[in-house]
Amino acid sequence: MMENRSYEDLMAELELVSKRLSSESLLMEEMVELYERGMELNSILSKMLDSFDARIEKVTLEYTKNEG
Repeated sequence: MMENRSYEDLMAELELVSKRLSSESLLMEEMVELYERGMELNSILSKMLDSFDARIEKVTLEYTKNEG
């Protein structure tokens, strides 16, 4: 599931999840839910990075093709 939020916003949420997981005051159920959310965010962010990389590669190839 891709979320309609910015990369930076999702990364900030992942950082928050990570900090909360480091807390010693969580119940096991909360820890599992946070872990699941963290893995979901990681997957979304990874797909976004792949998309950004593909776009950059496309532009770079077009630019170098037009140069020569």
